[in-house]
Amino acid sequence: MQNYYQILGVSVSATEAEIKTAFKKLAIQYHPDKNPGSKFHEEHFKKVSEAYENLIDSEKRTVYDLKLVFGMMDETPTRPTAPRNYAPPPPVYRGTQAGRPQYRKAPPETGETIKNEGFTNFQKIGNILIVVACLVMLGAWVYSLRSRYSAENYLKMGNYEMALSYDSSNSVAWYKLGIRAYENNDLPNADLYLQKAMEFSANPEPILFFQYGKILERRLKYTEAISYYQKVTQTNPGFDSVWFRIGYVQTTKKPDYSEAITNFNKALVINPYFFDCYVYKAVAEINSGNFEASNKTIDIALGINPKIGYVYYLRALSNLAQGDTSTACTDFSNAVSKGYKKAKSEIDSYCTPKSSPVVRKTKKK
Repeated sequence: MQNYYQILGVSVSATEAEIKTAFKKLAIQYHPDKNPGSKFHEEHFKKVSEAYENLIDSEKRTVYDLKLVFGMMDETPTRPTAPRNYAPPPPVYRGTQAGRPQYRKAPPETGETIKNEGFTNFQKIGNILIVVACLVMLGAWVYSLRSRYSAENYLKMGNYEMALSYDSSNSVAWYKLGIRAYENNDLPNADLYLQKAMEFSANPEPILFFQYGKILERRLKYTEAISYYQKVTQTNPGFDSVWFRIGYVQTTKKPDYSEAITNFNKALVINPYFFDCYVYKAVAEINSGNFEASNKTIDIALGINPKIGYVYYLRALSNLAQGDTSTACTDFSNAVSKGYKKAKSEIDSYCTPKSSPVVRKTKKK
């Protein structure tokens, strides 16, 4: 009987996500299109596909697990029981020996009989121990299956603590707990739970590294956060949000404006309508003194969403830095009208005409 778990290279307690990941990896490695003309790769790909189809379906997997256990019991080798002593049939004499008295073979000595019977009893004890061991294995297997499916049921209900009480290595439950702690601003526990999720995940998904990077960012560990974001880019370079997070940290937390602009551009190649990416790219360009580029970036952002007052405020700062006070004052006014009240103080400073001081005339004595 084929062992589907061994074919996919996963444990019997593997989750659906781990099974999918293992299948994708093997499918790429053994797919006939990748190995044209190779009979070995074609046959192994069929085995991998069969294993995946049986393990990804929960009902098929349960039936297979039970078959696998009973198959192990059926295939357990047993030694044949030693035959009991018996008297062989008397020899038949023909020809010149006909008519001679025939004698039966003497029975074995008493010691030999005891020896044979002792060996038989030992064999019986061995068989009993094998059966007991198989029953223990079966019980452990059934308990493991029950725990795994109970954990999956509680996971679907959103009771992650109960899921972990049945299966403490359930990486999905740890991940969900970590996200909930992050949303509740419980950063120490969020950090701990996401580490557990990565520990118990055979092939951590990129989203795990991404969420852990956000936790590190909130905990002011910016260098570590960028390193985890970069792990995501190595496995999933088409994830626009991770390029944005790297650029955001490099713009606002650990200034490196040139690198930030490069990373923002990578995100915008993937998603040309990423509004926040345009806004923070403009901030990086203003801080690096590239005002013409920042104006172009802001114009694109306003084309996507013209209702955000902060964006007008940014363009006003860029124009003010270039000495265009008139255009800057127009943008400051637009920023205030769109709800960004901070721009009002800038209007008072740069756009309100200053009245000439009143000179009082003194009477001559």
